Amino acid sequence: MNLLYNAYFKCCNFVEDFRKKEEGQALSEYAIVIGVVAVIIIATLVLFRGALTNMFTRIITYMNGVT
Repeated sequence: MNLLYNAYFKCCNFVEDFRKKEEGQALSEYAIVIGVVAVIIIATLVLFRGALTNMFTRIITYMNGVT
C-alpha cells in the first residue's frame, strides 16, 4: 500500500512541477508580447510626431478661441 501512495505522490509532484514550468513559460511569452507592442507604439509615435503635434496645436488653438 505504501508503494501505491509513493507512486501517487510522485505523480502529483511531477504534474505540479510541470504546471509551474508552463506558467513560467507563459509569463515570459506575455513579457515578449508586451515588449513588442511597446516598441510598435513608440515607433508609431516617433513616425507620426509631426502630425500629432500639429493636431494638438490646432485643438489647443481652437479651445483658446472658444473661451
